Amino acid sequence: MKKTIIIDCAILFFILTTVVFAKTYVVHEVDSVKNSSTIFWYNDLNDVSKSLQGNTTNETINNIMFYVQENMNYKFYWHKQPLKQIWISMEGDCTDSSTLIKYMLKENNIKTYYVHGYCYVEEEKYKHDWLEYKGNTIDIHYCDKLVKHGRGIW
Repeated sequence: MKKTIIIDCAILFFILTTVVFAKTYVVHEVDSVKNSSTIFWYNDLNDVSKSLQGNTTNETINNIMFYVQENMNYKFYWHKQPLKQIWISMEGDCTDSSTLIKYMLKENNIKTYYVHGYCYVEEEKYKHDWLEYKGNTIDIHYCDKLVKHGRGIW
């Protein structure tokens, strides 16, 4: 009788630890978001996105912008990173932060679009990407002035 209980407890422990930690191992095996709703990083991103939902659209936008601004480190890249890499590293440039914000807003049924143009900081001009929602700018970077050039990313 004691052996059965010990074995059953060991099996239960194995099952519980496998279920709890299984998602952690999957992170490194998947390269795309499509058809991967059971992936840990993807579920985590969705959960965080939903947790930032406010009572109004503007409150949700502000919550998500604040979250990304506080948690993402600026790092310049010459190319757009995949969403997975942005979320896991929490590093990126204006295109990457816009990609993350866009996805998080989409999870809250807020559709935005990319725009590109120039960010002016102390009279210096830099290429820049950001988002718009119903004509309003969504951007976490500090620009003295934004000049829109067109839709899409550079």
